[in-house]
Amino acid sequence: MSSIKNAIFLVAGLGSRLRPITDENPKCLTELNNTTILENSLKSLSEIGVRKIVLVIGYKGDKIIDRIGKRYAGMDVEYITNSDYSTTNSMYSLWMARETLSQGAYVLEGDIFYGNDFAAQMSGGDQNRSYWLLAPYQSYDSGSMSIVDDSGRINEIRIVREKLEHIPKSYYKSTGILRVTADYGKKLSDWLTTEVQAKNTNVYFDQVIAKHVSEEAIYAMDVAQSKWVEIDDLNDLRRAEKLFMGRKYVVLVIDGASDYPLKELEGKTPFEHLELKNINRLTKRGRTGLMQTSFTDLPCGSIVANMGILGYAPTRYYPYGRASFEALAQDIFLDSCDLAFRCNLVSIDEQGRMKDFTADNISNENAIRILNSLKFDSSNIELYSGQSYRNILVLRDLDCSAREISSHEPHANIGRPIKEMMLKANGPTAAPIVDMLNQMMLSSIEQLKEINRENPTGADMIWIWSESSAPSLPSFSQRTGLRGAVVAGLDFMRGIGIAAGMVSKEIHGATGYLDSNFQEKLKYTKNYLRNNDFVFLHINAADEEAHAKRVGGKLEALNRVDVEIVEPLVEYLEKNFPDNYRIAVMPDHYTLASDGTHQRDPVPYLIAGAGIQPDGVQKYTENEVAKAYGDRTPLKCYSFMEEFMKDRVEI
Repeated sequence: MSSIKNAIFLVAGLGSRLRPITDENPKCLTELNNTTILENSLKSLSEIGVRKIVLVIGYKGDKIIDRIGKRYAGMDVEYITNSDYSTTNSMYSLWMARETLSQGAYVLEGDIFYGNDFAAQMSGGDQNRSYWLLAPYQSYDSGSMSIVDDSGRINEIRIVREKLEHIPKSYYKSTGILRVTADYGKKLSDWLTTEVQAKNTNVYFDQVIAKHVSEEAIYAMDVAQSKWVEIDDLNDLRRAEKLFMGRKYVVLVIDGASDYPLKELEGKTPFEHLELKNINRLTKRGRTGLMQTSFTDLPCGSIVANMGILGYAPTRYYPYGRASFEALAQDIFLDSCDLAFRCNLVSIDEQGRMKDFTADNISNENAIRILNSLKFDSSNIELYSGQSYRNILVLRDLDCSAREISSHEPHANIGRPIKEMMLKANGPTAAPIVDMLNQMMLSSIEQLKEINRENPTGADMIWIWSESSAPSLPSFSQRTGLRGAVVAGLDFMRGIGIAAGMVSKEIHGATGYLDSNFQEKLKYTKNYLRNNDFVFLHINAADEEAHAKRVGGKLEALNRVDVEIVEPLVEYLEKNFPDNYRIAVMPDHYTLASDGTHQRDPVPYLIAGAGIQPDGVQKYTENEVAKAYGDRTPLKCYSFMEEFMKDRVEI
């Protein structure tokens, strides 16, 4: 850390080239990424040990005083007013702060915006030397240019107005920031005084130093590896906004993608059997690991896993079912005394066994017609149509929690008699509610027989399950500092996002099946990235194909994700946010294509992008990731977001 404890800011100028922004505020109070140019610098100076700030103000200086005050980030703040700011330049403002300059100080112009690592560099180097922070001169640069010898000493300074055709390696662009020792500061103060006495006050301080570079050494500190922008006009501001844009994060969850070795694939898993070139390309440049997405006493499935991946511990926030999240996705809101249920339209066979949990993939039109035709004798029952066979039933004003009711998943109980799977009460409070709901399901069988006489469908009854209470998730934005969005075809996943205050909407053609419109999901992912920091992209098709025991369908789903999602998404990220994004790919759980069941094994994940060091894994498979991960304890899914954003760079 530097021994220098003082900093001088030259913030008196008009900033006329940045109008109309500077019509209201001085240039140094221009906002960028939710902070101002000045405050961005002040915070970083505090971190490198500066304890006194001198602000030489002029144009709209009262706005600076009101904003910064007399103490900021643990530093004392003094003000010097340059009343002649319209007819003088930076050298005169610096001369006004000569008392502090003579003690040794950082000197900063008030239009430089830089990242966190910049200040650390500023305080480094030989503490007995004075430095000018410089970067290699570029063809588009203008203004103050320094020529540096092999020892790093500046031996010439020029003010360049024209475009240079030939730029030697010894040419450097000024950042407008110096670090001067007390000895150098005293000499610089004397040089400035001489110029002021000669009434040569409308020049840059660079020009004053230029006259004396042979007398007193000042060295170049190369900050080429740091991000910084000198903001003179609106084009500079736009360039700074892009350069300092927050890192973009994308999590791609391929629902149910992990599997056990399959005899149809000669003892390989789908990931082992396929050559997913785009996912594997990410794997080679990324880091992999194992993640536990299921928990004892909670269902092994998507709702628990995806809540966890988003950073919400399911043991704390799981609402005992997915129906309440699906309700939120349809703008159905619950109070703490309400319960929501999934209400499937299902098919049963002549022996009263569960035949098809989708009612032969009933159309939305027929599903809505059926729900509107069903009649039940209770004023606190509300039926809401959803997507195809998936609908929502809400019970209002109950003195009963979701955990007091047990139900059976229809998709996991094909061929089982429905009488063995009716709702059960886990306590006396739930008993009358369960009796009513069971009677509703049985009544629906007779009602649907009549409804189907006029317009036959695959629906034979309603199946009530997935009891859940009102979800209450803390804001994703408040927890992470990121604006987030969810792209998903299934209501429950969008509902999780909505409950967390994230942006999400129903996407046309996003069905959650193999016929899902992947192009629309990709389009919305790109769209949300333009205005959000984080996008959670959920693809469900592989899970549905595995539930249906279609090995070929699961392979097709994974291939489509690789070609239609991963390849164009990475191209988009590389083009628009080069070196400033991270992407993660993972299943949320195992879904076995052999029998359609979920399994609780830890799932493989990969993270690639900015700051991620490859771990040597060449192909994304369950076995390869597990071998590389070794005997380490799998990461709990609710810790994944912290792992994903580790080493996050902020302005």
